[in-house]
Amino acid sequence: MFTLALLAWIAPVFAVPVGGDAEVILRDMTGADCVRQVFAITEDSAAKLPQWLPLKEPPPLSIAKAAAVATEWATKQHPKFDSVELRSIELEKVGWGRYPGRWYYLFQFDPVIEGRRFFGGEGTVAVTMDGVVVPPRSETAKSKAMPCQQ
Repeated sequence: MFTLALLAWIAPVFAVPVGGDAEVILRDMTGADCVRQVFAITEDSAAKLPQWLPLKEPPPLSIAKAAAVATEWATKQHPKFDSVELRSIELEKVGWGRYPGRWYYLFQFDPVIEGRRFFGGEGTVAVTMDGVVVPPRSETAKSKAMPCQQ
């Protein structure tokens, strides 16, 4: 169990080559359905993000502005829902310190249908400090460390 937790914790550190440019995995999550959701940006994009020193200044992109961008994305992605409701906001370093002072937000939403909120919906999105939405990329989970049972 410890090995699985450690692998999940260090996963964002790895850069993976994609079309000539390596990508930086911000977050990666695998659901019970064995579908892996990967949130990634290029190394070049990561290096160009505005820096933020949390103990010295407010973030370059306020939570309110980032939440508005994320909510607009979630609403457009799920037009059959009456609305979406923000469930959680996380703030994490990009590349776990490989890019000093670079941070991003991760927003999770729940769908609202006929006035009822449904928990655990498919509404997770990252927003970088320059206001860029980083949607998830779905992949079939194929990890020997975390085999999926179907």
